[in-house]
Amino acid sequence: MYSGNSLLAPAEILKEIKFDEKIDFVYEDLDFSYRIHKSGTPIIVLKDLEIYHMERDKTLLEQAWVGHELQAYKKSKHRIVFVRKHGNLTQRMQFYLL
Repeated sequence: MYSGNSLLAPAEILKEIKFDEKIDFVYEDLDFSYRIHKSGTPIIVLKDLEIYHMERDKTLLEQAWVGHELQAYKKSKHRIVFVRKHGNLTQRMQFYLL
């Protein structure tokens, strides 16, 4: 499954399938892309496309993808929300046991 970190979509799709406002960090684009996929809408992946994101310099912790406690909490929380929302019984059991 690909994450829609940078996506273009027709307005009709964006009106029909909206971002889940309960998921606001890291998993919002994965959830959105997964629901588009489940709707039967084709997803085209442009593997050679490069997107440049202008951002400030990051600290060593941010570069290590740790950030601060709130980011770590949200990343973990939304992983749980995603599995609860989209996982079948077997996947949810594996997730909670591992």
